[in-house]
Amino acid sequence: MHGSLAHLPAPATTTPAVPIVTMAEVDSFQEINRKYFNQIANTYDDILPTMREHTAKIAQVMAEQVKLDPETTSVMDFACGTGLVSINLVPYVNEVIGVDISDAMVEKYNEKASMNELSAKKMKAVLLDISKDKEKLGGKKFDVII
Repeated sequence: MHGSLAHLPAPATTTPAVPIVTMAEVDSFQEINRKYFNQIANTYDDILPTMREHTAKIAQVMAEQVKLDPETTSVMDFACGTGLVSINLVPYVNEVIGVDISDAMVEKYNEKASMNELSAKKMKAVLLDISKDKEKLGGKKFDVII
């Protein structure tokens, strides 16, 4: 028959297998990720020539699109790196807390805050594997997570 679906194969009756990822593999990936970002932390801000410009634009667009209050808004910058986005959000929010699994990135983030004369209350990063160390945030709630 012309125009019928009779010539199409029958749909598959089984779901394709989904690879199973073990916790050991997740832990291994996190360790590889941590080591990589520890190695590039000193040069991260300059990897792309337009990195600073792009992160400033991201913060500007967020400030325009999301209701941010400099008196009350609390932001978590997840996988914060050196704080390129956070530093640009500071004028629009009460506080930014960066979270990263790379100790070198956290160090650079906090150096950036200090060099810009920002208190730890305004902008700080903590070394944290959020999948394991949630209690390090002391139950803190955030208005925005980036």
